Amino acid sequence: MSEKKIKAAIIIQKYFRDYLCRKAMSRKLNSSLPTGHLTQMATKIQKWFKGEIVRKKILRIREAATKIQSFYRMKKAQSSYITIMIAVLRIQSAIRSYSIRSKAVKSRLDEFLSMESALLKNLGTLEQAELFTSVLGSTESPVEEALKTLSTIAEGTASLSQSQLISTGSLAIQSKQVSPFHIEKMYFFTRPLDFELIADDSIVYDPLWSKQFEALNKDLISKEEHIMDVSIGNCHTLAVTSKGRLFAWGWNDKAQCGSKGTRPRLVEGLRDQRIIQITCGDDHSLILNHSGQVYGFGDNTKGQLGQGSYKELSNVVSIELPPCKQVVAVGTQNMCVTANNELYLWPFETVHGEKRSYPMKMLSDYQVQEVSVGYNFAMILATSGIVFSLGCNNSNGQLGHGDAIPRSSPTMILSFKKQGEKIASVCCGYRHVIARSTLGKLYTWGNGSDGQLGTGIYEHEYTPKVLILKNDRNKPIQVTAGYRNTCIMMENRKILVAGSISQIKTPVFIEANVQNKLPEFFRNQGEFAVVKVQSVWSRLIACILITIVDLRYMKSFQNAQSKMNNVLNTIATKWTSKSIEPPFIESVAGFYPANLCKKIVNKTVMRQSKTLKNPFDDMKDKIGEILKKPNDKWTIEEKYMMEHISKYNQ
Repeated sequence: MSEKKIKAAIIIQKYFRDYLCRKAMSRKLNSSLPTGHLTQMATKIQKWFKGEIVRKKILRIREAATKIQSFYRMKKAQSSYITIMIAVLRIQSAIRSYSIRSKAVKSRLDEFLSMESALLKNLGTLEQAELFTSVLGSTESPVEEALKTLSTIAEGTASLSQSQLISTGSLAIQSKQVSPFHIEKMYFFTRPLDFELIADDSIVYDPLWSKQFEALNKDLISKEEHIMDVSIGNCHTLAVTSKGRLFAWGWNDKAQCGSKGTRPRLVEGLRDQRIIQITCGDDHSLILNHSGQVYGFGDNTKGQLGQGSYKELSNVVSIELPPCKQVVAVGTQNMCVTANNELYLWPFETVHGEKRSYPMKMLSDYQVQEVSVGYNFAMILATSGIVFSLGCNNSNGQLGHGDAIPRSSPTMILSFKKQGEKIASVCCGYRHVIARSTLGKLYTWGNGSDGQLGTGIYEHEYTPKVLILKNDRNKPIQVTAGYRNTCIMMENRKILVAGSISQIKTPVFIEANVQNKLPEFFRNQGEFAVVKVQSVWSRLIACILITIVDLRYMKSFQNAQSKMNNVLNTIATKWTSKSIEPPFIESVAGFYPANLCKKIVNKTVMRQSKTLKNPFDDMKDKIGEILKKPNDKWTIEEKYMMEHISKYNQ
């Protein structure tokens, strides 16, 4: 018998035994239970068996579904992994190719780039040497090395010696000794405290920027006039004097200097205007005169001059605006604040893409105190102390909202409002911001890659972060932000800086050594004092400017040094705007030059307190004492005085 037949016989026997067993059980149950009860029991058993069969089927289906899902997940993950691996291999291949090409390009340009780097460094040294004589050292100074390196590049500049560099500048003239019989006045002037060359400026400025600045300064000083403010564009520079005259130098390919020529020259179109504010965009300039009228000249291809058109204009044009108190420009954007605290902006693009090349009013619900602009972003300070920001550049969180999303319309910085903090002044650098609150607190945010935030680290801040100045109990009274640095003036008129300044890079605020930088002015204590600090920058040049007051003529204050310090602190505290004019202080307004006074000072203001003698009375007394003595007994000083008086009378 075969194996299959044996298995079949066993199965048949099994089913037959089951049948006999069920039949026997059925007879036994039928004999002991009623018929209805047996039917119910059979029904329940059948339902239980059916349920069990269904449950087993469902379980098998679930297990099959799980296996199928796992299989497809594995297939999908495998496919993704293969795609990623292919992408990684392609990226690695592209990086290797780029690296090979970069090395090849670098090897070809290495000699050229090293020469360019050396040229930029030496040009910066020359600029520094022209502005600060303390840079000049002994026989083997950096200046001599720079001159040797540049001898084949710029013969005119390289032919200068150290002595010529010193003598051609205006420091010696500006700090020369004065006559002790001069009329008592405070004279204000502005000089660079730090100068940084960002790109090669020899193409734009020929001769160098510093030489043209010093030449203009020297010429003005000889006429008893001083530079009060400087603004730098990409290819041109503006300077306004203590008499409100405007000078310009640099490229003039788009009439951004307002007049023909490349050397510093007076802007003829504004000869009859007294200028109180200047500002430079990339290739255009905006001017504010004493009556609040705004003028513009330069490039107008994007509507920078606010004329409602995009025509090139070669002359100075007036911009139709209400009387203004502040005007700022950067890049191709302009903003101004009117005397009624209204804000205007131009050129402007609406949310629908429509362009406007004339001033448009913004923030109608708020009174605006001042504005400050950085590179493609701006800060707006309301009179209530609220700060708004807008701009298409928020890559480093410079808008202060905690993110990197740009804002096309003024948006309130909520962190100040939540803290109940009111802001007194705000200033934008290239990509960072500093703000000072009414309580004297400082906040910085934005780009911190050069330590310009003063937080001690080289990281960006996306929201305003309070700044703690260690070991300094004086309150800050002025703040300014530059290209890669930040400056603060304290109550004692010391200047603190953080970030990149000349050859120094510091993430914390340190005191700027003004005495070492400009020893000509601070050799003798009490002769000069710093009352204002500001920063100007473009993508070519960055500069920190300080406004200095000349006190050598103030003989009446020599014995009242504490009172003079109080006066200077008051001037520095109130002089926080971009205006070139010092703040009006009634007690000392008589000592201001007449062309810098904001108000007409009457005779009662001219009279000083009993401790301060009138300068004219002092002069009369000295002349009377000299005339009482014979001519042969006059001292050299008395002879000098009488000679000048006789020349003046003639």
